[in-house]
Amino acid sequence: MIFEKLRILTVDDNQLNLIVMKSMFNFQDYEVHFATCGKAALEMARKYSPHLILLDVVMPDISGFEVCRILKQDQTFKDTSVIFISAATEIDFIIQAFEAGGVDFISKPFRKEEILLRIKKHIGHKLTAPELLETSSTLQKIRNAKNRLLSVFKNELGGPVINVKMIFEFMSNGIIDPTKDEQYKKTILDLLTNLDNSFSVLENLNDWANTESGKLKNEPENINLNEAVVSLVNLYQIGIHSRNIRMNIRIGEDHVVFADQTMLKTIIRNLFSNAYKYTPSGGAISFDSLVEPGFVTIGVSDTGLGMSQDILEKILDPKVFYSSMGLNNEIGNGLGLKLCKDFVEKSRGRIWIESTPNKGTTVFFTLPAKNENSVTDDARSLVW
Repeated sequence: MIFEKLRILTVDDNQLNLIVMKSMFNFQDYEVHFATCGKAALEMARKYSPHLILLDVVMPDISGFEVCRILKQDQTFKDTSVIFISAATEIDFIIQAFEAGGVDFISKPFRKEEILLRIKKHIGHKLTAPELLETSSTLQKIRNAKNRLLSVFKNELGGPVINVKMIFEFMSNGIIDPTKDEQYKKTILDLLTNLDNSFSVLENLNDWANTESGKLKNEPENINLNEAVVSLVNLYQIGIHSRNIRMNIRIGEDHVVFADQTMLKTIIRNLFSNAYKYTPSGGAISFDSLVEPGFVTIGVSDTGLGMSQDILEKILDPKVFYSSMGLNNEIGNGLGLKLCKDFVEKSRGRIWIESTPNKGTTVFFTLPAKNENSVTDDARSLVW
């Protein structure tokens, strides 16, 4: 009995890449054809009816995406597996590859073993309904993440950067004279506020990206809660004093939580930042804690704007990114509380909010109490 060889069409406008491909298929039991442009790829696909196509994205005449779309309109090629190969690794390219009808995306430079394994995986393989659904869901998550990142960079980072630029322009044009005492304090405070906002956005983006990619690991240790809060609050002393905000840190000096350092830092920073953002001049921000069997309850309170019930339901909803302007026009990005909720729950705690419009807000969360069996001898002191 004679078996039909599996046919592969390789398309790349770079001759060196084609030479590498040809050597790669030596001693492989495939019938391989090569094309150097999109037009030739279409002609050879119709001539040889390949089972799989290795398709470059950027070509001089027709892009790989367009070649794939044209072929997929023909019933002859609806089950043909298309693997895109490109030096570009941007999310947009990957999304376009799958939307055009591809089953895989390989980044250059590639290894021979990698491509051969991908070919064996996909050749003659038709995606099942669950696989199609999973791919569709993944693409939507990628698209949502991309849109969220673009929104944060454009709105939340753009505002503070523009404000800093304007301050320096006013100084260079003599509109602001930082040598005068009354303007010096305001100028420094404005610069610090905008830089703090930018830093907070970048920190949240980094934490969010690490969480989404699975790179952020939960490595709990015993941490002194009082020292952690004091260390963070000290970073905001200039703003606190200039706005005459009273700080009440009522956390026992011996209160210890068993938590991951990065996660705890993110939780405290975001909750304090929100309280500071919505507390008017002369108001107060408080940190309280209560040690109970097995866990510690922490409350972060402010005497700010407060929130209605419908807003409370939105801000902790994982599907909604809700933000509002602070009292000094600080722009929120909607990521802070989402990260707090995620990190508290990853730490085996819970988080909830109590708020009254025009009276203030308290965010409560719990974390495991000191772990007596931890290898850490003493509760870790943090300096941020």
